[in-house]
Amino acid sequence: MNSPSAPPSDETRARLLEAANVIFSELGFQGATTRMICERAQANPAAVNYHFGDKLGLYTEILKLNFGQEKLQINDEQLLDLEPETALREFISRFFQGLMSLDKKQPHMRILGHELSQPTPALATVVEQIMGPLSMILCEIISRITGSRPESLGTVLACQSIIAQVTQYMTARPILVLLWPQWPAGAGSNDEIVAHITKFSLGGLRAVKGSARKH
Repeated sequence: MNSPSAPPSDETRARLLEAANVIFSELGFQGATTRMICERAQANPAAVNYHFGDKLGLYTEILKLNFGQEKLQINDEQLLDLEPETALREFISRFFQGLMSLDKKQPHMRILGHELSQPTPALATVVEQIMGPLSMILCEIISRITGSRPESLGTVLACQSIIAQVTQYMTARPILVLLWPQWPAGAGSNDEIVAHITKFSLGGLRAVKGSARKH
């Protein structure tokens, strides 16, 4: 017996998302139109409004799908049950592996490039729903290591320092390869990078904690 096919409305929604991913990657939010997307998706011109409210709603959904927490496999309940130093290493490992899995040549990376150069209201939604919770998880882990409050300036700065270390290996990959032609690649080297970032970060956090105790 054949399994039932997806409802037509679900099929249309899926086609719209697929088409929008391509169109937004090529033209950015400002250059794309709902008509272009509907034509590529072979959908009724009103389909975007029906399924997503408007172009911004569709674009926001694209960002959430491409850069959601499931991409990084970071779960706060799992991590916060671990010892703080173990939780930090696990956070860094998942964040690093998630970013490394993003191919810069893929549409979603070009969309991110458009978004960062010309931010839209969708960016605030993505930060609130995705990046905000991730940062809160990391701040909570850091606070358990340093004894500082999760919302304190020191904790927030430490959080951004750790995130910056991880993202450097994705954003500066072409530069790193030119600087060091024998730049390591593969799972083994990734594990070494994660171990280094973790060790470096823990050293910094312990120094911050020690400095706070002296004052």
